[in-house]
Formats: sequence, structure tokens, C-alpha cells
Amino acid sequence: MVCTNTQKPIIGWEKRYISQKEALRLQSLEGLKLPDNDNAAFKALGNFKLKIAA
Repeated sequence: MVCTNTQKPIIGWEKRYISQKEALRLQSLEGLKLPDNDNAAFKALGNFKLKIAA
């Protein structure tokens, strides 16, 4: 996986960008509501930190 200068992940061998749905699934975050704007959504995903209760 490679990132562009806007940090939106791409899948080079398939010549396409990763979708929001794929990004959520990769981080086990299915069902999470993301911003409609792709740049904002990927920024939110990149800043996500999981807090686990002890």
C-alpha cells in the first residue's frame, strides 16, 4: 500500500484508491460513521486511537 501527498492510501497494482469501507474493515471498525468527504474520512482514520478498558 502506498500513500499520496494527501495521505489517501492507494492500491498500486489495482490502479485505484482504497475505499472508506475497506479502510474501516482493515482496522476492524466496521459500522463506524465517517465524514462524507474522503480526505476528512482518511484523516479521521489515520488519527484513530483505540482505547481498551481494563
